[in-house]
Amino acid sequence: MNNVQLSENMTMLLRKLKKTNLKEIKKKNEKIKKANKIQSLEVTEVQNFELDAKDKLSIVFGANNALGIMLVDKLLERGRRVRVVVRNRYRAEVRFQEKLVEVHKINFRNIKQVLETIEKDSIIYNCVKVPPYKWFKNYPLVIYNIIYAAKKYKAKIVHVDNLTVYGLMKTKKLTERDPLIPKSDEGLIRKNLAEQIIIGHQRGDYEATIVRFPDFYGPYIVNEFSRNIFLRPLKNKPAKWFVDLEKKHSFIYVKDAAKALLAIGENPNSYGEIWHVAGEKPLTGKEFIKLVYKNLDEEPKMQIRRKFSIKFESIFDAEISRINDTLEQWEAPLIIDGRKFKEYFPEVKITPHKEAIAETLKWFEKRLMRKEITSRSWPMYALYQPYRW
Repeated sequence: MNNVQLSENMTMLLRKLKKTNLKEIKKKNEKIKKANKIQSLEVTEVQNFELDAKDKLSIVFGANNALGIMLVDKLLERGRRVRVVVRNRYRAEVRFQEKLVEVHKINFRNIKQVLETIEKDSIIYNCVKVPPYKWFKNYPLVIYNIIYAAKKYKAKIVHVDNLTVYGLMKTKKLTERDPLIPKSDEGLIRKNLAEQIIIGHQRGDYEATIVRFPDFYGPYIVNEFSRNIFLRPLKNKPAKWFVDLEKKHSFIYVKDAAKALLAIGENPNSYGEIWHVAGEKPLTGKEFIKLVYKNLDEEPKMQIRRKFSIKFESIFDAEISRINDTLEQWEAPLIIDGRKFKEYFPEVKITPHKEAIAETLKWFEKRLMRKEITSRSWPMYALYQPYRW
């Protein structure tokens, strides 16, 4: 009997042990399952975040110039991941040192280096500015490299263009439907490049849009126009205007141009279209110069740069040779129609010329006090572009 009782007790103990082991194993399995679920959720959240970040990657080609600088600021305000592609790395790192951007230094003529900066489904903002004495040789190659890279990675192109493609204004205002009949060398090249970008979009190689602006003014823009209009009055010299003070001319503040560019680039319905973005209103030379002197609390002093002097200086100066090339835009009125953009993007507010000119003068005044901007000498760069003639 003792043996029987012992065997029964042993079986009971074994059953209890099995039950407890099974319960413990079940509890452990449940804990492991819960832990795996949490881990899988965390992984999926990270993956989704990474995908969103990739979708919002914005690549700014030529971020060291005025439009590129303003555009980078606007993109960062929106919380976008920004990649800056420049020729001068040091200048970009100094300028964006406190901002979360990727800086890539490349030679824009090198297709291999251009391809290394592009990612799939990214947005390429083309703000590249080529020095005047290299423009005719290098600018077309830069655009063809961007087209090839966008085609390979199915990226989007937001191409910045100007009004030289239209030649002389044939209607009251330049609209997106006006024919492209350029008279200048620059206008002809820009027309051919714009056609190539649109053909690629129509083939389905990539998505692209072209944004045309009138002449820029504002911080970081130091060209022949801004030196004559903003820098000379600050040095107690009369402001100078090209050819005719009475003809109306369209302008846009560079910060407004950056806002418009961002709105167009981030709207999927804007691709495949051409957009005209206008400033507040067209002004004559007299009206513009009076606004400059009103901010300085001085009486307006103005001079005209005659056609003959511009043609003579263009022999030696590449920047003035480009002004001479597009002189018809200063001899006749140049008024851009931006109604299409205003209807589609009413949220983009345009700065009045009075405020924009005041901000521009402040920027020039600060740089002048630091002696960062000096009077420009005549660099004889025009003689080094025989392919132009």
